[in-house]
Amino acid sequence: MKRRIDSKYEIVAFSGGKPGTNGIKIVNVYNGNEIPEDEPLFIFRAKDRLAIKSLAHYFCSCVMDECTSEQVNSLANTIIEWAKWQKNNPDKMKQPGITMPEDMKKLVARDKSEGVKSLVAIPKDDGVKS
Repeated sequence: MKRRIDSKYEIVAFSGGKPGTNGIKIVNVYNGNEIPEDEPLFIFRAKDRLAIKSLAHYFCSCVMDECTSEQVNSLANTIIEWAKWQKNNPDKMKQPGITMPEDMKKLVARDKSEGVKSLVAIPKDDGVKS
């Protein structure tokens, strides 16, 4: 089984041939490289009513950073595809997190203001090279 995520990545189911060795991996379709399991991922879905705004912001960042035309065009095509899907599926649109379990909603509400503060104040020595 394969499922394309966007023009660059797809999810591939695999069988290791032995019990317990089946699974999935996310692969770059251009070079065949697998995203390592220890690399964090974040997923937007087209039904998220804030997703296109987030993708548009990322699109602008890619343009400003002079990313490759393949990256910019792929992102533009994704935004167009998602906009069409949203227009044709207004009944499936939702606010992000609305289906979150109640105990998670309470945790998020409690940590909301503190989370925003900590996100804005990321330590300079976080190990990320800029």
